[in-house]
Amino acid sequence: MMETWQKLKQVQPVATQILMNSLRHDRVSHAYLIQGMRGTGKKTLATLLAMTLFCLNKNGLEPCQTCHECKRIISKNHPDVYWVEPEGQSIKKEQIDDLVKEFSYTTFESNRKIYIISGSELLTINAANRILKFLEEPEIETTAILLTDNLNANIETIQSMCQIVNLQQID
Repeated sequence: MMETWQKLKQVQPVATQILMNSLRHDRVSHAYLIQGMRGTGKKTLATLLAMTLFCLNKNGLEPCQTCHECKRIISKNHPDVYWVEPEGQSIKKEQIDDLVKEFSYTTFESNRKIYIISGSELLTINAANRILKFLEEPEIETTAILLTDNLNANIETIQSMCQIVNLQQID
């Protein structure tokens, strides 16, 4: 079972409140840069955000976690939610090219696409420049969620284009 907004709010009250408010007021940013040390819940937050945006049976903001959409997001198998993970020590330009190509196709089931880049501080310079261009000109309703252990290791122009969400250290 995934975390819920209410459970996450107990561990990450500020970050959770920021995201819940933007969902509640239908003002989801086109790009988030979620920063926190390893183990602070970055992937959980990204997954929960994606589920909330796609879930068919939400209870308020809480995704049901059992519908087809939620299950596919949890298993990283949703056609409109694209994950990019580091290959080895970095995220390469080719991986971002694949992402851009994937997003050039029309969405499968909705008018929205989400991509989640885990370890955005590991983008090579070429990959970072490629993602910048993509951040500047999203084709359709796109939400970028960049996850990082180290905010300052992300190039400043990427930081400036994203809403930064800081996660606090967990005891």
